[in-house]
Amino acid sequence: MTTPNPTPPSEHATVNSTTPGLQSLAPALEAIAEKLGVKSVLVMRSDPSSMVVAATAGTASMHYPVGGAGQKAGDATDHVPLYCERVVDSGETLFVRDSRADATFAGNEDETAFGLSNYLGLPVRNPDGNVVGTVCVLDDHSRDYDATAHRELDTLRGSVEALLRGDDTALETE
Repeated sequence: MTTPNPTPPSEHATVNSTTPGLQSLAPALEAIAEKLGVKSVLVMRSDPSSMVVAATAGTASMHYPVGGAGQKAGDATDHVPLYCERVVDSGETLFVRDSRADATFAGNEDETAFGLSNYLGLPVRNPDGNVVGTVCVLDDHSRDYDATAHRELDTLRGSVEALLRGDDTALETE
């Protein structure tokens, strides 16, 4: 017989939503999703041809299972780049207020498949300084992010990078 859980799961439950190496960050991801009121908070790993989910929180988590991957556009001219792909390629923070009105990102996979047209992402670097992934938030409507939101994401990035310093496989699913 199982004992009922006296506390119902929150709207942004993150059970089994991180790689083993990022498990300690699950509460922080959930807190960021709730505090910023976004549909998704992600930690992504960059592989040569895809971006892979390493951690997920928020109501859109069902769209981003750990290990799920999005195909990078690369040099293809007929494929819209992924938001996180651009962050990895540039090594810079990316903000897209509304991809539906953005010449570069209109029609991207997150927008067309999941309705997430708003994005803010920061690069994640390994101890050698190479960009190996991103931390990001996505939402389903045009919005801006204040200094608090930027600090929240930057703190999350710092936590991910600290875990990578101790375990270079923290972003790996297995």
